Amino acid sequence: MKKYIQKCVLAVLLLIVINVVAFFVLMAVNPMINKVHECANFKNKKYDLLVFGNSMTVDGIDCDYLSKKGIDSYNLATNGSHMCSSLLQLKEYLKYNQKPKTIIIGLPSATGQSLLNKVPYPNPLIDFFYEPSLEHCILNPPPVNLRWLYTESLKIVVSKAHRESKIVRGQWKSPKVIADDSAFQDKKTVFQYDNADFQEFIKICKSQGIQVIPIEMPGSNENRNSFPYNYPINLADHSQLKLYNINNYEVSKNIIDSKTDWLAHDHLNQNGGAKLTAFIYDTILKNQPHD
Repeated sequence: MKKYIQKCVLAVLLLIVINVVAFFVLMAVNPMINKVHECANFKNKKYDLLVFGNSMTVDGIDCDYLSKKGIDSYNLATNGSHMCSSLLQLKEYLKYNQKPKTIIIGLPSATGQSLLNKVPYPNPLIDFFYEPSLEHCILNPPPVNLRWLYTESLKIVVSKAHRESKIVRGQWKSPKVIADDSAFQDKKTVFQYDNADFQEFIKICKSQGIQVIPIEMPGSNENRNSFPYNYPINLADHSQLKLYNINNYEVSKNIIDSKTDWLAHDHLNQNGGAKLTAFIYDTILKNQPHD
């Protein structure tokens, strides 16, 4: 019996060691996990503008460009995020840092209601760093809970295009080019903005005097629509908030080149991200006070 217990203890210890080693290998290779780790430990930051959203926004909003234009910015968007995770990030940021003047929320309705799904699904990467829990790590060890990051890390190891990519002020900058050969189909799906986490996010910003700018990110040709460039979002307090629909085909076709500006389906490369951000700066941010 004693030997059996010893073997069980050794097996558990070995499993722990394997998990710890696997996690630190991931930290050494994958820039996204390092980004989230860094963001979770932000203290006394004074950014003028923050960006929230999921992978379309990670790729598409160039905060280095905005910072060079005089708007000190950081892209907090994280791959696979739901609005509940963005809400957690906002709350934690405001606890330890100076509130920003402006927040951009990148909405990916071109690809569905992922960010605003009525059923929240927390991002395990954000939970791991923002709400660390020994019990959670034991029940959901990182090599299992963050397994998709190992796939991404393998791509970085074997693919030159992935190795040449980097994270700058939170944006994933990739030189990789995959042309968008899809055709415009004028998607008519009407999306709702009554998600509870989204509404709470905006409520917190309003209470802090933070300007919120919701932007529908442009998708590939087949996922764009003909809805107006501007239309109002109804808020829980019965007020409204202007939305900028850059997924409007007529607007986005003058910004994005289908042959040169895409990293993957619905995801912009660094060239496309710079073009989109320049448009946002020139048409939305340029004439607003940020000093």
